[in-house]
Amino acid sequence: TGWSTTGKNTTAAGNYLTMGVENSSVEAIWVKNKHNLTIENTYTCDVSNIELEYEDTYTLCTPTRDGYTFMGWSDTSQIDGLLFTMDDSDVTLSAIWQINDYDYIVKHYIQSVDKTSYSLKETNTYNAEFNTTQEALVHTYDGFTSPSAQNVTITSSTNLVEYHYERNDYTLTIDAKDRKS
Repeated sequence: TGWSTTGKNTTAAGNYLTMGVENSSVEAIWVKNKHNLTIENTYTCDVSNIELEYEDTYTLCTPTRDGYTFMGWSDTSQIDGLLFTMDDSDVTLSAIWQINDYDYIVKHYIQSVDKTSYSLKETNTYNAEFNTTQEALVHTYDGFTSPSAQNVTITSSTNLVEYHYERNDYTLTIDAKDRKS
């Protein structure tokens, strides 16, 4: 951005050098270019635009997002671990995410003979992507009325559906007619 001079009456301004009355030296004064680092899709890191000089370093955060795994950054050419080194141009980094799968559990309870309680008959575990809606499978058991199907939206915490199957009532009629032995 300019010149530094030594020597009596030696000056430099713009593209002109005025030589003084003795031996002189002229040295260029350089200022590093400044550029913007833009960071997108972090969800949890409190940064967006950072101004850095060429070859400056910046420590990136490791972002988190419910239901997703952070896979890295969109451009890794200037990143070593979490250390970013500014190139001689503006840079945009975008976090890359992979959606997670989570289990959901379906428990099937059948009603007792006296109809005062339920006991666990069967447990099934299924797997689905985060934030999707799944219809939990209803079973059919002889002698029981199946409940209506329920939907479960998959979260990163416990995903549980419980079905209660009511015992059917049957009438038994015994015809005890007069029989002669």
